[in-house]
Amino acid sequence: IILLLSAFETLGFQPSELMGIFAEKVMEDPEFLNLKNLLIVLRVYSRLNYIPRNQKHLFFETLHNCLNKYLPQISNTDLLKAVYSLCILGYLPHRALDELLQKDSRGELLSDDLYKEQKEMMLCHVKACMELDSPSFTKPAFVPTEDFSLLVSLNLRKAREALVELLGDENMFRQNVQLPYNYHIDFEIRMDSDRKKVLPIDAADDNADSSVQRLAFLFIPLSAFCLGTRHPQGKLAMKKRHLNKLGYHVILVLNKKFQEMTNEDAVEFLKGKIYSENAFPFSEVTVQDSN
Repeated sequence: IILLLSAFETLGFQPSELMGIFAEKVMEDPEFLNLKNLLIVLRVYSRLNYIPRNQKHLFFETLHNCLNKYLPQISNTDLLKAVYSLCILGYLPHRALDELLQKDSRGELLSDDLYKEQKEMMLCHVKACMELDSPSFTKPAFVPTEDFSLLVSLNLRKAREALVELLGDENMFRQNVQLPYNYHIDFEIRMDSDRKKVLPIDAADDNADSSVQRLAFLFIPLSAFCLGTRHPQGKLAMKKRHLNKLGYHVILVLNKKFQEMTNEDAVEFLKGKIYSENAFPFSEVTVQDSN
């Protein structure tokens, strides 16, 4: 069954019923998980963004205890992968994290191998999770941002033109915005507290009023969702969760569908997303229990 789950993960397909049954087995009898299988389970469940319904805490604790058992023998790379997988799901495995950070401070994690860049990216995400997913984290009053580039990719040109037509001016939104924690959003729009009026970016910058609503538009490829669904895979779910923590209402747009719209439909679509108060409630959960 573990090989089967691994194959589904490669396809990006979430077999929720099978994953639920297997999660039950893990919680009932975790002893059967050797280190190799534990790493596969962590990778599969995090990438496919699956947590068993109503048993989130028990599931995480079971996996965490299994991981702790293998800490004396786990390699540095596997430790990083395991912690990264749990962090993607929004769980901080404190003992394993401590071990990981000690190894990082001693310079033992990022050896000069083929995967150094990938490891750096994973470690960066782990550190972001430590801050943003900590119970003590509070929404910042101000988030430092910078416009990455005035050039808009061909992929986003249609969205930019639709926003200009809808809002009347380029100064009513920002594009290609770089945020802390190495996050990036395609377009940012700021609105009044009632989500009735779009504010010029300059005016919103001058106004430190916490009632200003920030909308983050992400134009997403199909591959970021589980196959055949709108269920975000792990990395997208984590990004969405973290943008929420930074004070953004996140609006996911399936880019392929958007590109197929007529210009008129594209404008109407964005209008609906921007002015619909209930379209994306701020408290929306991004790492989803099984559904």
